[in-house]
Amino acid sequence: MMSNFYNFSSSDFIMATTCRTKKKSNYDNLLLTLKDLGLEKDTITSSNQIHSSNIQLVSKPGIYDKSDGLISKINSQLTLVIKTADCVPIFMYDSLNGVYALIHAGWKGVYKKIHIKAANNFFHLNFNPSN
Repeated sequence: MMSNFYNFSSSDFIMATTCRTKKKSNYDNLLLTLKDLGLEKDTITSSNQIHSSNIQLVSKPGIYDKSDGLISKINSQLTLVIKTADCVPIFMYDSLNGVYALIHAGWKGVYKKIHIKAANNFFHLNFNPSN
């Protein structure tokens, strides 16, 4: 039984969400999602979220400290992961430049303009909104 919801997919990009069940932990649901999508767990890249406006450019898997946003390039082949409850996940993707981001936007992060910082970081990586 799958508890996954695939929001968007293309040949090189997938956005998926999972929900916690009484029988499975968040991590177990994440592993099920990866398995369903044919992705390896050693590509997982996440952060210790702190409701900030901190965003990191990442190129290696692992857990990054004190960050609520992750930006990477497609050629890194990372699986970006954030956790949300009543916060908003922001997905950003530029198909031509191969840049993608996952932003955890809680009220504190939005107050600190994490969404603006994410867009600015994307523009510095030659992001084109029409892509």
